[in-house]
Amino acid sequence: MESAQLHILAPGMTAPMRGVQRLSPPLSAPVLERFLSRADQHCLPGRELESTLCHLFGISRAEGGDLPIAALRRVGDLRRPPDERCWLQAEPVCLRPDQSRLLLFDTREFDVSAAELRALAALFINHFQAEAWLAEVDDPSCWYLSPHNTPTLRSYPLGDVLGRNMALFLPRGEERLYWHRMLNEVQMLFFNAEVNQMREAAGKMPIGGLWFSGFGSLPQQIDSPFTQVCAADPLSAGLARLSGVPLERAPASVAVVPQRPGASLIVYPDLQRPVWRADLVDWVKKIAQFETWLAPWLQELAQGRLNEVNLYPCDGRLFRLTRWPQRYRIWRQTKPLTAWLQQEHPLS
Repeated sequence: MESAQLHILAPGMTAPMRGVQRLSPPLSAPVLERFLSRADQHCLPGRELESTLCHLFGISRAEGGDLPIAALRRVGDLRRPPDERCWLQAEPVCLRPDQSRLLLFDTREFDVSAAELRALAALFINHFQAEAWLAEVDDPSCWYLSPHNTPTLRSYPLGDVLGRNMALFLPRGEERLYWHRMLNEVQMLFFNAEVNQMREAAGKMPIGGLWFSGFGSLPQQIDSPFTQVCAADPLSAGLARLSGVPLERAPASVAVVPQRPGASLIVYPDLQRPVWRADLVDWVKKIAQFETWLAPWLQELAQGRLNEVNLYPCDGRLFRLTRWPQRYRIWRQTKPLTAWLQQEHPLS
């Protein structure tokens, strides 16, 4: 690769994992530890995948508002035309009472079928007909809703809330009370739904509500700093489509990535879900797989076919390693991976 740069987004790589300090034998990730210890470290906006991607594509929040994640994700599906509407995403969730709070969980962890989600979508659309929203519910796990106006709100992406007290992450802003009421009304609607009665009779977790996030409209223009995007998530796909950049599937190895000069973006998704589940065993296994995947790229750097490798844990940090001089910083002490893990979420 001539004049090639690689940008890797690996959300979940440095997320806090309870119990990791007590592992026996201790967690060992020599390739990743050496990379982090020798790289230059920079701070940047973005505390999760969504805001990190938006920063890289030059998309900022409106004053007091949200990042337009729903509008961007929505056009990741080529069947959906871009438009000027405001969109939000409504994701079905499971809710578990815990003393005086409600903990929120992903439906994908509780054997929820697409048919059950479609039944709830039909119930939702029928119940809220008076709102006259435009609703696109062809993706059972993420519905796209377009209200009449663009609410001035700040929301949290679903990944931030999983396993936590949902009351601490409710939308904030001028119109927050309306959307809080909407969340409550959906919970009551789903509570009496036939789908949930059948699930509870079968001893399954009911689908307790929706999570609203990503309010906003598409930016007028998106300029990509990348010559190609390799990813499978809808947000990356939407950004690639709107900026006119070729989109490839996330690569399994160096060999399957097209050899284009310039800056290539890869989104590595496999570390995120173990963090959401707080599954330490699976996270450790996925870290080992990530190291195996990362090592050939570092070999490309050492052999001069890459000029630099940029690693984004999606936690507000960037680790940049260039062929010269960082890879020769052998005098730097190699810190264990646990030294790089971020702290627990302040609202947990």
